[in-house]
Amino acid sequence: MALPQRPKYKTYTRQGIKYDRVELSLKYLLIRRKLEKEVEAELEEFIEYLESKGRHVRRYQIGNGLCFTYWDIKKRILKEKYNIEWHSPPELNPRVRFD
Repeated sequence: MALPQRPKYKTYTRQGIKYDRVELSLKYLLIRRKLEKEVEAELEEFIEYLESKGRHVRRYQIGNGLCFTYWDIKKRILKEKYNIEWHSPPELNPRVRFD
């Protein structure tokens, strides 16, 4: 019986949830604030799009699936703009249910 393969990326744990260790790297920490503004701006555009289609979204409560959109946007921006490979909490915690 073969042993399960370990992920090739490093993680750290906070309150029982695994996070990508890249969040502790100097490269990430130097762009963190700028990144958050970029992600929030794009998420705001997405929310406006949803509202234009008649869907009511609570803007400052990431839930009801918006956290996944937030993480997707963050992952894409990190890869495309900063060439940082980042793994979202659901990727690192497949047995945890996020809202």
